[in-house]
Amino acid sequence: MKAGWILLLVFLSSFSGGKIVQAQSVFIINSINCCSYGDSMRGFESVLDASVIQFCLAENQDHEGLLEIINQSHPDMIAAVGSTAALFATRHIADIPIVYFMVMNPDKYLLQARNTHGVVLNQDPLLMLEMLEHLNISARRIGTLSSQAMQNSFALSRMQQAVAAKGMSLNIIKIKSSNQSVGAIEALVKHNDAIILLPDRTVITARTFRRMVEICREYRVPLLVPAGLFVKLGGLASFAYDASDIGKQAAEIANRILQGDTVPQVEYPRHNQLVLNRTTVKWNRLRLPRSLLLGAKLYD
Repeated sequence: MKAGWILLLVFLSSFSGGKIVQAQSVFIINSINCCSYGDSMRGFESVLDASVIQFCLAENQDHEGLLEIINQSHPDMIAAVGSTAALFATRHIADIPIVYFMVMNPDKYLLQARNTHGVVLNQDPLLMLEMLEHLNISARRIGTLSSQAMQNSFALSRMQQAVAAKGMSLNIIKIKSSNQSVGAIEALVKHNDAIILLPDRTVITARTFRRMVEICREYRVPLLVPAGLFVKLGGLASFAYDASDIGKQAAEIANRILQGDTVPQVEYPRHNQLVLNRTTVKWNRLRLPRSLLLGAKLYD
């Protein structure tokens, strides 16, 4: 392992002469090697106007060595892929910009740090509410669940803002454990026009979600879910993201920062494909316009 660090230091030092030293560089920290992260990094590098160095946290546990390499390479920016990398970067690096992506529910460390910007995997709550309109669902009262552990604090606060902007009401039931999810859904469907589930590991489990779907179908209350996987399992609708384009979107943010521009701290994915469950559509007795179905990903 030490030999590998030495080789990398030698490689970096080779750029000390000539004009290459003037080029801007970005140090990419990847949480783990997987298909979606790989797609997002390839998208990022295809748009980025800077040279890159890559490091995978899951494959190299010598984090002190990583910080030494970052200090030696003097990057102009850190790109963090996934929550683990984003938190690592935020906790250890404060003097250069950090752009993160493939992160869901960014916590207080990412949101409070002045040098962080990113593209979240959370779905834009305004799009979720507008989806109800596109599905010809008249909804003024929205119900949702939140765990007391506040694993979804970012998503919940943004949903509250979106509902207020639409002139709707948001009814929130907070639960202590996943065992309370089913009872909470039973209470919500009786007094709300639609249920929107936020990404929260306490609220949604394999067992509780199956029962949530059954209850919402029984009462014919639309159930909007935080990811396409849950549509496949019976939820009515969601949006699917494009990992490669999220990487490109993050690179555009990075380019603007490197050029000295001011950018928003958080952006939602800009490309969202509607995902629908046709069986659940029938249960909710919905008639959808053909134009909506043509562009959607459909599950039975």
